[in-house]
Amino acid sequence: MTRTNKDRASEPWADLDESGEGLRVPDFVTTMVARTASALRRTITLPYAERFGLTVSEWRMLSVLAEAGEMSFSELVVQSVADKAQVSRTLKLMQERGLVALEGSEGNPRWKQLRCRITAKGKALYEEVMPFAQRSQAAMLLTLSREERIAMYRALKRLREVCERSGPIDGSE
Repeated sequence: MTRTNKDRASEPWADLDESGEGLRVPDFVTTMVARTASALRRTITLPYAERFGLTVSEWRMLSVLAEAGEMSFSELVVQSVADKAQVSRTLKLMQERGLVALEGSEGNPRWKQLRCRITAKGKALYEEVMPFAQRSQAAMLLTLSREERIAMYRALKRLREVCERSGPIDGSE
């Protein structure tokens, strides 16, 4: 069966070769994932975060710390998938609200030595928000068929595993 130009445009990854010829920037996996993640945050996360007086960044930090209880600043940067400046600003605001406690080593102001811990108030807020978060996430996932959910989960997990074990892929072999 011969694919038409319209088929190729609607499914640009279907007959992809190693050269990537024909891929446009909007079709890049990095662009698709970034745009999808942004749309999902606006559509799913932002409404329930705002409902409880949180920003998306605050919810991300709160949920990561709720799962861990306590971690270093450096670990929180990695686990929250955010940059150091954003984590720093968000933690300061959350500390002012009593949601997190920050503890540094005596005489060492370096972020590496900073320990971040969720407070009882932060944990209570997390437990209040989490049912809404779970329902919102499930509602979006349930717009896909069971087979689509399984395929998407496996594909995303596989891409993450490839990235974590191989480093940069530049296609210059």
